Amino acid sequence: MKNRKTMTKTRFVSYILISAALLCGAGALLGADPGSKSGETLEAYQARMQWWREARFGMFIHWGPVSLTGDNISWSRGGVRRDGRGTGNLPPAIYDQLYKHFNPSLFDAKEFVRIAQVAGMKYMVFVTKHHDGFNLFDTKLSD
Repeated sequence: MKNRKTMTKTRFVSYILISAALLCGAGALLGADPGSKSGETLEAYQARMQWWREARFGMFIHWGPVSLTGDNISWSRGGVRRDGRGTGNLPPAIYDQLYKHFNPSLFDAKEFVRIAQVAGMKYMVFVTKHHDGFNLFDTKLSD
């Protein structure tokens, strides 16, 4: 049997590749329509979208405490949601304690980039603050 570090790395690479495949070609999600609050011109929007269509393959990473479970990272917390739709797979008593076990001290951004490049990805979006409150950086409101 593989050691834990190898299994974790293998699982991580698998999640990245699956996530990237699902998001490939979802360019419209990257930004606002021209003329929105961003103030972006139509020409700038078209140039950005052309780059996106040509890049084609990339990855979005939502990395935080729930990554330990291998479950859906977006809505894995059980219990009723504010929008009244469904529940996640993890009981709140477990989900709410994951932060105590998540240790990102060995985070290696260069390794994330290397894996993406080896897979042929042209971009990476790394979510640094997720809705569960986990930050990859200090803020005025957190430590």
